[in-house]
Amino acid sequence: MSAATLLPLGPTAGAPTRVPEMGSLSIGRERDSDLALLDPTTSREHAVLESVGEGWMIRDVGSGNGTFVNGRRITSRTLRGGEVLRFGPHLQYRFLVERDVAPWKRVLRSFVQPGIVARDPALGAKRVAIGAHPALVGRSPKADVVIPLPQVSDIHARLETRDGRLIVVDQKSRNGTHVNGETIRERAVDPDDEIAFGDVAFDVVTTWHPSSRGIVLGGGIVALVALAIVGQALMKPQVALTESLWTRAMYLEQAEQSLVDALSAYDRRGADVARAQFDIAIRSLIAADRLRPDRQSNPEVAAAFEEVGKRLSDDLAGRDLFRIYQSLIATEQRRDEPPPPAVAVGTIVEQELAMILAEFGIDVATQPIPPALLAEVEHFVEFWTNDMRGYTVRARQRAAPHLGSIRREFRANHLPEVFAYLPFVESGYRETIASPAGAMGLWQFMPATGRKYGLQVTDTIDDRTDPVLATRAACRYINDLLTTFGANAFMCAVAAYNKGEYGMVTCLRGVSWKSKWKFWDMVEKNDGCLKKETIEYVPKFLAAAIVMRRADHYGFGEDAPE
Repeated sequence: MSAATLLPLGPTAGAPTRVPEMGSLSIGRERDSDLALLDPTTSREHAVLESVGEGWMIRDVGSGNGTFVNGRRITSRTLRGGEVLRFGPHLQYRFLVERDVAPWKRVLRSFVQPGIVARDPALGAKRVAIGAHPALVGRSPKADVVIPLPQVSDIHARLETRDGRLIVVDQKSRNGTHVNGETIRERAVDPDDEIAFGDVAFDVVTTWHPSSRGIVLGGGIVALVALAIVGQALMKPQVALTESLWTRAMYLEQAEQSLVDALSAYDRRGADVARAQFDIAIRSLIAADRLRPDRQSNPEVAAAFEEVGKRLSDDLAGRDLFRIYQSLIATEQRRDEPPPPAVAVGTIVEQELAMILAEFGIDVATQPIPPALLAEVEHFVEFWTNDMRGYTVRARQRAAPHLGSIRREFRANHLPEVFAYLPFVESGYRETIASPAGAMGLWQFMPATGRKYGLQVTDTIDDRTDPVLATRAACRYINDLLTTFGANAFMCAVAAYNKGEYGMVTCLRGVSWKSKWKFWDMVEKNDGCLKKETIEYVPKFLAAAIVMRRADHYGFGEDAPE
């Protein structure tokens, strides 16, 4: 049987209390309690800690102020080593377990340490050992484990070892820390558990790392000295899992450039481009930690615009950026259908593609569409209107109840409405379709991604099949993708929806972050990082949007034959 201890926490912590290996431990304000709680906010008979089989269970016995495990109120709960118990509002104890281990296992354990390894291969396969010193995980270069993605907080979580076990502690992160899908504040984890920092998933593993005890047991003072030197380097890991795609300074520079482009478009009466560039600037300011990610009040946005506006050239610095932005919002057309093109220039595909690009802040008059991209989009327009005509007819019929509300949801979140056509490619607007890999619903969310963006995915409830809830989650996810890949690089965000954002981050290494056509730069680079499926996914999506917007032109009336 293992031994267990309750270790009091806090500035006035006293001596630890040994938990009986058999039987129970009474906890309360009564003086004859096995663990006497000298605090008036606790009950006379507050809780009981009892052995059950090979483990322990904590049980509340009707206390007035509650019994808590890891901050969550419980009536009864099986305990794991490292968990924090709280009795009433103040008194906290850490539950520690010292397992009986065979001698040969003790020798083996002295040569291993707990650690983590990224689940997505694009983040690298290097195992990060967590030694005697805590390791910080976050986006900041000052973190010990650096994850340079905007959905990860600057300092997101802390990892440390206690009694040979790995403990993960959330550091009030923006998107939460999760263990096996459950949001936690602090939790002891074991090998094969999953830790997710936001939605960045890691597996808990054991790593070979000889300690001084293991070396002594293995013999050899020379080996002890040599391996201790190596071990010291591993005790404080400083590992960047990917090359930094963006820094806060780069996001701030991008916000500045977007505001310049917004003013230029506004002066040319390019309202759609100007509005898109203002929205890009806001996303960039959030990523640069100049605006709150959860909500932004008008005074906060105005102050952030004013701060960046001071960096602009003299002829632009005096302009009231926020007033212009508000005027664009006030005069924006409210529509459930996209408007016809203002100027009939080029083919239908060119006209529609220009309008779509305007939603992402790209003015084709100054940034011409790459001819190869235009050819690919034209090819897939033919694909949807001829080869897959039956699919298109059915998808349009299924889309009818959803498109208006999806567009409004994206508009309310200051996101390009063209993303309303992404389910055409993903699911054909089928609400309950499941992929062989486990993706589900209109937006084809995987379970972990759905949970990360607020959807319930359990054995009995699956919000991925709810069009309204799933669309709200899709807005949050797409906003993160657009932030990750930067202004005007919307095609990278679309490709990441297919490939995964971490895979796209890897492929973007060596591509200029200032390029307006990052995705197509990677396609033409042709280094094998992007697979054919992902290369085709972007023009397929753009072509689908064009066909859906101009359905009548392509002969898809209400009674169109398949």
